Amino acid sequence: MIELHAEVQHSLGQERAIERVRQLVATLTEAFPQQVHRVQWHARNQSVFVQFVAYGFPVSWRADIYDDIVSLSGAIPDSARSVRRKIIEATVARVEQVLHPGVTLPRAA
Repeated sequence: MIELHAEVQHSLGQERAIERVRQLVATLTEAFPQQVHRVQWHARNQSVFVQFVAYGFPVSWRADIYDDIVSLSGAIPDSARSVRRKIIEATVARVEQVLHPGVTLPRAA
């Protein structure tokens, strides 16, 4: 397994950031219908755990959400090495996008 790590700073405070990350995860398949499938997730305290298939590979992420930073850690199989950068960049970009106050997310169905 290839380990993935990233951090995203924000100024929303922990409670609002947790809400935004949960909304993001709940709408992944709507936002990326061609790339993301079989999303499963759950939240516990300040952490959100998500598993999905992206580009045909299983991906798992954990987001630990604090007052001013979201710490992301994840894993993909060794066979996904060729899309590692793409998965990290897409995940960080989407998390950054939702943690900025002007962004509106679609409602989960």
